Amino acid sequence: MAIPANPTLTEIVTEGINQAGEANPSAALITRAKDRWMEEIKNDIWHLAKKMEILHVTSYTVANVGQSRYAYPSDYSSDLNLRMLAGSDVGVAQAGATNNVTLAATDLSTNNIIGLHILMTGGTSAGSYAQIVSYDSVTKIAGVIPNFSVAPIVGDTYLIVDAEYPVEIRPSFQFDRLTNFPVPGLPQAAYPIGNDEEGYFFLDKSPDVMYGMQLRYYVDLSQVDLTSSLMSVLYRRWRNIFVQGIKAKKLLDEDDNRADAEQSKYQSNLRALILRETYGMDLSVITDRVSDYQ
Repeated sequence: MAIPANPTLTEIVTEGINQAGEANPSAALITRAKDRWMEEIKNDIWHLAKKMEILHVTSYTVANVGQSRYAYPSDYSSDLNLRMLAGSDVGVAQAGATNNVTLAATDLSTNNIIGLHILMTGGTSAGSYAQIVSYDSVTKIAGVIPNFSVAPIVGDTYLIVDAEYPVEIRPSFQFDRLTNFPVPGLPQAAYPIGNDEEGYFFLDKSPDVMYGMQLRYYVDLSQVDLTSSLMSVLYRRWRNIFVQGIKAKKLLDEDDNRADAEQSKYQSNLRALILRETYGMDLSVITDRVSDYQ
């Protein structure tokens, strides 16, 4: 049996409107539900819990030689965790696909790169990151898992990562105490400045060579790309919440006498969602052990 496809935004808002009693909603009403009510629901969720498991994501970028200031990802909310990715094997890809990349013709790698990770550092696939699981030193084709987020093409550049270094996140007031900033070297600390709207961070050292950067953070649900794979998963996992929210907001907009009851059900569903999705709050994973100390 085929795995069901994730629901679309149109399907979700249409179902919510249908459940509110309108069988054939107009295009204008569907657009309003997408642009206004759905965004309100996302904000309702985000303001109740900003650190849910499913919103913890990882992104990859490049730390350039001499550059110490970097912007947050556009959907960044909080909890920045940073690692520098180092490697001496860099090159220009000859070709690629979602599950492999052809290394440079001059690349001298052997099977010893199997198990290492590769970061695409430039070109259309920049930021794609995967583990090398096979390599043919004759064809120079390196197979990877998981698939690259964007398939490499000829001319894209890469870095084979053979070492990772954690970067300590320090409070911004310590940055003001630095007197010899910046100096070249391997960054060991980062200082977040500003906020999630206009924020950035400084590295304590300007990279002396090109490094990759792995950033782990919680996304701002209100800023998640509506066409992203994360949002598609949320449509599936939170479908009942979204449908109930649209239904409640449609009835409330019409001053329907069912609005209070449906709004109460929506709020109850939100609380259950927060308990289920927040780290340490899912009671289903709690275990207990009884021991006899006699």
